[in-house]
Amino acid sequence: MARAFECLRVSLVLGLTSFGGPAAHIGYFEKNYVTRRGWISPAQFAQLTALCQLLPGPASSQMNFLIGWVRAGLAGAVFSFIGFTLPSVILMLLVALYAQQLSGLPALVLVMKLVAAVIVAQAVWSMARRLCPDLLRRFVAVASTAACALMGGIYVQIAVMAAGAIATAWRPPAQDAAQDGTPLPNAVSAGAAWRALRVFILLLLALPVFSMVFDAQGAAAIADVFYRSGALVFGGGHVVLPLLHDALPALRQDMMLYYGFAQGLPGPLFSIAAALGYALLPAAPWAGAAVAAGFIFLPGLLAAIAGYYFWQRILSMPRLLGALSGLSAAVVGILAGTWIDPVLTGAIQRIEDAVFIIVCFAFAQWKNLPAPVVMVLCAGYVLAMGALA
Repeated sequence: MARAFECLRVSLVLGLTSFGGPAAHIGYFEKNYVTRRGWISPAQFAQLTALCQLLPGPASSQMNFLIGWVRAGLAGAVFSFIGFTLPSVILMLLVALYAQQLSGLPALVLVMKLVAAVIVAQAVWSMARRLCPDLLRRFVAVASTAACALMGGIYVQIAVMAAGAIATAWRPPAQDAAQDGTPLPNAVSAGAAWRALRVFILLLLALPVFSMVFDAQGAAAIADVFYRSGALVFGGGHVVLPLLHDALPALRQDMMLYYGFAQGLPGPLFSIAAALGYALLPAAPWAGAAVAAGFIFLPGLLAAIAGYYFWQRILSMPRLLGALSGLSAAVVGILAGTWIDPVLTGAIQRIEDAVFIIVCFAFAQWKNLPAPVVMVLCAGYVLAMGALA
């Protein structure tokens, strides 16, 4: 338990200071867990990074969870998750609490929309460079972008992910050198892995039925929407935006405001679920926030438990790795389609806005600016345009 409380303390500091999204989080983890404390070796850290990039769910939250498991078992994993997630959940609840006042400030709403446009563009660019290195996967990404931008909807997204996986299943990728080196410790038992996998599948199948039969508008429906969204996110937290956008049409306007704020906060982007759940259940907003936040993270944590145990077995199945590479390319297209609509369509009100987004994106990429600095640039632009109007 001493180690478990140590996991809580270290993760809480990370949850308060880890700005910049999943890629930056991994950098913070490497510095704190590998270099400073030596909880795991560099080779083990690289293996965990590769694993969490392949799993559905929030990669940085899964990494922090699994590092806590390696350090102090299940208690360490749970405490690590709470420490890393709780600060951003509380901050997003404050945003939701004052959403009416915030949404009544048109300049602030525009700032958040511009922030979302620039940040999502950065995510698409970064993911495309990493996940689409060859012509076939670029074609999968472009086709997925067109399908999602023109048609949209959760079923289209599922279809393009399946098509992407099929398109590349015949051509397995080369083994990554990061998979070599010191093996990960046997921290997760076979029984725990199979139980996690069974619960993952059971909830994915049962929650839609339960919500339709017993609670079509209440907590069960919220659990279903957020669990399904969390279970289908491949490629990083940004991909949850298109899933939630299609699943929650009543909150699309507020969602962009919440998403913009989430970019400037430390911790996982999935914490946006707390604000959305608060708004979805007016009769019991705190319960709605707890259900939404809990169920959007739950599938990723279950997948992490199962994936940790099966990782070495997956490495011996090159066809599966090939299919996962195509699925990842399709995810790039899904995010790009969402960037086109609704992110760009909501952010661009005049030609100057489009020019600013392009310039800000280029500058942010060139200087590797964190999200809070992008927020300052967007705020300065909105103030300048308001002064010129």
